Amino acid sequence: MKNEPDLTQLAIGVAVAVAEAPFVELEHQSAALRELVDDCLIEKQRAVDILYTAALACGLVHRHGDDAVQEMITFGFEGAA
Repeated sequence: MKNEPDLTQLAIGVAVAVAEAPFVELEHQSAALRELVDDCLIEKQRAVDILYTAALACGLVHRHGDDAVQEMITFGFEGAA
């Protein structure tokens, strides 16, 4: 994609932010990545993968389950629309 951001740095930033304030930050990061998707700077699936990987690495999936994490990512994306 044209002008695509550095995905490695983006993923690291998301993971660090989610580790500090899990669910609140997961929603916030979902909304932020949605803006990149809307601007055609990153594909939606790639954004979702980054968010889910961050949640997995921070233990959110283990503690709260896959459904809760997927719901929060979806909520963040929809709230940004």
